Amino acid sequence: MVETKTGRIVYVYDSAGKLQLIRAYGDGSIDPSFVNPPWQFGPKYSASRQLDIQDDGGFVAIGSTGDGLNRLAAVTKFNEHGSQNLVFGTKIFPDIPLDPGQSVITDEAKGCALSDGRVLLGQSHILHDGTGAAVEGSGTIRCYLPNGDLDDTFGGNGEVKIIFDNARYSSIESIKPKLQGGFIVSGSLDNSTGNESEPKSVLASYDESGKLDKGFATGGLYKISEEYGLFNNVGISRHGITFAASVRSAAGISVATVRLQNDGTPDPRFNNGQVLWTDINGRFVTIQNVVVQPDGSIIVGVRSDLVLTLLRILEDGKLDDNFGVGGVARLEGWRMNDCIVQSITGRIIAAADEIDPAGKPLAQVLGFVG
Repeated sequence: MVETKTGRIVYVYDSAGKLQLIRAYGDGSIDPSFVNPPWQFGPKYSASRQLDIQDDGGFVAIGSTGDGLNRLAAVTKFNEHGSQNLVFGTKIFPDIPLDPGQSVITDEAKGCALSDGRVLLGQSHILHDGTGAAVEGSGTIRCYLPNGDLDDTFGGNGEVKIIFDNARYSSIESIKPKLQGGFIVSGSLDNSTGNESEPKSVLASYDESGKLDKGFATGGLYKISEEYGLFNNVGISRHGITFAASVRSAAGISVATVRLQNDGTPDPRFNNGQVLWTDINGRFVTIQNVVVQPDGSIIVGVRSDLVLTLLRILEDGKLDDNFGVGGVARLEGWRMNDCIVQSITGRIIAAADEIDPAGKPLAQVLGFVG
């Protein structure tokens, strides 16, 4: 879901493997002038979980296509009024090469549009041997030029392998462009060797060519906590780099939020440079997005089981007591997919599925007064 320069909202609707972009006015009413017939990334099942917008007003749809647990990352572009960008076309990751007996499980695709017109598309995977045991896990980010070709100045032959701190397992959770050029990748690393995983939520900075910026944080990497990291996401604004992660400890599941400066050091103006911890009730807690309102307040969109949850954190790093209950707003019976903030009104817009009594999710776009 994205906001256009004219204040309209564009979101992707996913139904039975068919996808469609829908544009609405700022008040939520449908814009009939926007036409986007149903489409797919490929002949197999298609899903799209992320949209981005480019400086020319066009849209980038990021998702995956395929069957089972090894769907491949895919991206396609649309022009401002909904027609497909035929020059760029649709790009799908190649199959992951496997040795005899090996199998692979891929994660949900991530990506973003860069200000120079390029598009980043990333995906993580875990390889398993013939016994079903995990062997290694890593991520790959590919960079596409505006014409759809791979950018051969990016990494090696247009792609970069993501392995955080030489970890045995690395996964990509989000990819966001930096304001000064380059991009940020949030994800997790795990060096466990037994049956129990021990992921840690991390953030890394890269330059325009896909090279790790070792001057960022510690050797290019920031780790938010030594506790068990579940899911994370990052938001970037003129106020800084805001990193939020769901973390599990003996006390339960919390959302850890920190704001970093451009060099990866904690911002002393946010919670005195410390991580803000917010208790969240739930067994499965994901961070769907991190966005910033016009006044600098931070919105963390959380999916907590079947409870749509929003955190509002003031610019100084304190929860906003005037929002929800103690800075946390909850809506039962909804599963959040994404959220944004309207640039003029500051209204929070969330894309979510309502769980009806029959168990069938009903997609909706909701507005919240921020």
